[in-house]
Amino acid sequence: MNKTIQAYDEGDFLDWKLQKEKERNDKDDLPFWHDEINEFLSLVSTGDIVEIGPGPGIEARQILSRGKFSTYTGIEPALKLAKISKLLLRDYYCDVRVEIVNSTIEDYLADRKFNALVAVCSLVHVNFIFISEVLFKLRDMCEDGAYSWIVMNEREDSGLSKTDYQGKTFYFYDFDDFKKMLQKSGFKTLEGSKVIAKGGRNWQVFYLKAV
Repeated sequence: MNKTIQAYDEGDFLDWKLQKEKERNDKDDLPFWHDEINEFLSLVSTGDIVEIGPGPGIEARQILSRGKFSTYTGIEPALKLAKISKLLLRDYYCDVRVEIVNSTIEDYLADRKFNALVAVCSLVHVNFIFISEVLFKLRDMCEDGAYSWIVMNEREDSGLSKTDYQGKTFYFYDFDDFKKMLQKSGFKTLEGSKVIAKGGRNWQVFYLKAV
C-alpha cells in the first residue's frame, strides 16, 4: 500500500483527474458517476457521510452539492490528494462540516459512526490479505441501517487477480465473490448492484445496507 500511496502523491494522477473533470465541464457533460450518485442519494442524502479514498474530492463535490449532509469525512492516505480535497471541499461547501483525514483505512481510528459510506475505486488497492478486515472495519464504522455505495474495478478473468500499473497495485475480485465478502462483513446487497460498462471499462457497483 505504501508504494501505491507514494505513486499517487508523486505521479500525475491528480492532474489527469482534474483535467478529465475540466473536459467534462467544458463540454457540459454529466459527471462520470452521475447516475450512480443519484441512485445512492435516493437511498440516503442527509446525516453524516464518510468517503474512503476521496482523491481530489470530485465525487464528494457531486454528492455534497446534490445531497443535504451535515458532515463529511474523507479518509485519504495520499497527502497531496488529501490537501487538495480539503481545499476544494471547504471552499465550496461551507454549510457542511468537512474533515479530511490523511490516513489509510487500516490505520484510521474511528471514533464515531456514519449513516452513509462511499468508496469509489479505493478498496481496489487493499491487499487480498487485509480486505476482509477492512470490510468488517467499514461495517463497524456504519450505524445499523446505514447505506453505502462501493465501486470496484472489474477484470475479465475470473477469480482473484493482481496487477501493477504506473507504480500502483490493483487487486481484482470476481463480482459474486466480492458480494459474498460484503455480506459476510454485515452488508446487505441492494437492488441495482451489478457490473456496468462505462468509459470503455467495466465496473462493479454495489449499493449496500448495514444490517
